[in-house]
Amino acid sequence: MKGRVNEELVLAEYMVLWINSHYGKKYIKQNATGTAGNMPKINQKVVKNILIPLPPIQEQIEIMRVVEQTNRKDIGVNIVNASKSLEIIKQSVLSKAFRGELGTNDPSEESAIELLKEILQEQVK
Repeated sequence: MKGRVNEELVLAEYMVLWINSHYGKKYIKQNATGTAGNMPKINQKVVKNILIPLPPIQEQIEIMRVVEQTNRKDIGVNIVNASKSLEIIKQSVLSKAFRGELGTNDPSEESAIELLKEILQEQVK
């Protein structure tokens, strides 16, 4: 479904943000006429009747700026947490290597470096 907005009243990005919010999703679920796969089916009438709080354009711009800034902070926090987790995993693997718990030195077996890479990749997933 394609739609247009009156750009003097609402920013399209603001409208998308609101529709994807808890309140927008709740409205869509309550007014869906069924489902198509995992997606609720909605018609144009339902979309036209969505009530979206419309602050002035400047306030919408500020809301979008704050949301974008918050998302960036969340990404930064996730990167820091992942980095800390990787360091803990690295220390664990190194500790096992020093205790001889990673395997033998048989050339047919994969190296400790390859094992470390696999472990780190599994943890990142």
